[in-house]
Amino acid sequence: MTSPPPILVVEPAWHGAFHVPFNAGVLEALTGGFPHRRVVFAAESGHGERVMALLPPAVAERVERLDLEARPFDDLWSKHLAAVLGRTEPVRAVWRARALLTRILESHPGPTDLLLTSTTPSTLLALRLPGLERHGLRSVETIVHGALGDLDGWRSRRPVRRALDLRAALSYWIAGGRSLTVLERHIPEQAARRLPRLGAPGALKVFPHPTLDGPADEPGPPPTTPLQVGFLGAVTDAKGGSVFARLARELAHRTDLDFRLCGFLPGPEPGIDLSSFHDSVSTELLPRDHYEEGVRRLHYVCLPLGGEYYDLAASGTVLDAVLHLKPLITLDRPLTRRLFADAGDIGHLCADEDDLRVTLQGLADGVDPQRYRRQVAHLQTLRESRRPAALAAWTRDHWFT
Repeated sequence: MTSPPPILVVEPAWHGAFHVPFNAGVLEALTGGFPHRRVVFAAESGHGERVMALLPPAVAERVERLDLEARPFDDLWSKHLAAVLGRTEPVRAVWRARALLTRILESHPGPTDLLLTSTTPSTLLALRLPGLERHGLRSVETIVHGALGDLDGWRSRRPVRRALDLRAALSYWIAGGRSLTVLERHIPEQAARRLPRLGAPGALKVFPHPTLDGPADEPGPPPTTPLQVGFLGAVTDAKGGSVFARLARELAHRTDLDFRLCGFLPGPEPGIDLSSFHDSVSTELLPRDHYEEGVRRLHYVCLPLGGEYYDLAASGTVLDAVLHLKPLITLDRPLTRRLFADAGDIGHLCADEDDLRVTLQGLADGVDPQRYRRQVAHLQTLRESRRPAALAAWTRDHWFT
């Protein structure tokens, strides 16, 4: 009896600790959906090690590793390189991507299915070039994280760059009858507004962003003051870091509110004043165990997500709040609006910054214990629906069909 072909899972952009929980969730869901197929995970070595460490032992035994060179495609920096090196750099990025994909396929000769756990213009364009089928490539599935945010950005007038940018790459991909996988249900509508071709039937599949598997946090009792209110992940303006810092500064006189940063400052953010926080803020991604320890101490997670980036992306930090059953205090955006509509009352959906301030002060004055318990119960239901085991059937029904 012929063995089913392997599935090559490739992380083409992220390295080190970035997006590790997500990729671990994808691998666990995939191995559950395809229990009789070999799964190979190709990634930068440090990233691959971290992902494998998060997998349950039974899943880790199913996954073979293939180490790639650091920052395999360098696409996260391709825009900056293009500005320095000139218009030929996007072409070089495509050929680097093509060369690496060829090497990966040659390492596992014979029929193969490919899953990219993140997407960049050069990877999509490289996959559209003829010839990879000679190496046994049967089908390709691609997951999009925040790359769609570039649809709102400036486009070069130079013909070469314009022909190789994200908008062009997506159009070529969809025109070829291929689909993309996005990670939250609000994204297809928002993406189609920017690029109508993405509204075509079957162009976008929605794989709900998974939470981590493992021991589940038990629901805590309704909080007492001082309320521990935390901001998670990268402290950036796009995620609402400036709004959170401003609220912490303006409400510093309230001894019944304690604002915490459970994250890191990835680079200079002139608009974010962190002077009101007593603890120093790391400039590096926190170790996962330290990060989770900080999240567990919180009563609420406050994420005033910005309107542009997260209109076209999922938020791993929102899912971290769900994982640890911390009700959200957030702004009314397409992402959060859809999440609350689907999951029920999982926190406080605020109209603007003034509403955030009023909500925080109202909670400090007194938390409704019944509502808090109801919010945690809804978060539990949402968490279980996003477990990799619960998403295994989705991978089987929607990928490589």
